[in-house]
Amino acid sequence: MSTQLHTDADPVEPTVDEWRFRQLLAAGWPEQEALLLAARHDVDLHQACKLLDRGCDAELAWQILY
Repeated sequence: MSTQLHTDADPVEPTVDEWRFRQLLAAGWPEQEALLLAARHDVDLHQACKLLDRGCDAELAWQILY
């Protein structure tokens, strides 16, 4: 399965999905999961980042969020 971020916006200004993706990567999410989560606006970005910050591994955090 391939997921892509929507990038029709101004190339200088990142899209919301791109910003979410970078935040998730910085929080420690693996790239593929970060890409999928970034595109899911029904998933709370802060909760996704806090789970990893508090020591939850990405696999369990994924199950909690989905």
